[in-house]
Amino acid sequence: MRLWLKKLREDKELTQQNVADHLGVTKQYYQMIESGNRAKDLSTSIVMALAALFNISAIEILRQEQAYQKTLPND
Repeated sequence: MRLWLKKLREDKELTQQNVADHLGVTKQYYQMIESGNRAKDLSTSIVMALAALFNISAIEILRQEQAYQKTLPND
């Protein structure tokens, strides 16, 4: 699970639906992103939209994602 992403969302008091609407995706799709069940890599458009929504740099999003990826078992 991408706990860093859930924390950002909860810190802004947003629901998964709020974030999904901002990203232009379904709630189910966003749930898969947050839970880690979506492809390992976040798309550039998702990274940029998350950075704008949470008012942080895209670099910080990528750092958080890189740290998350290191926790995953190697395939």
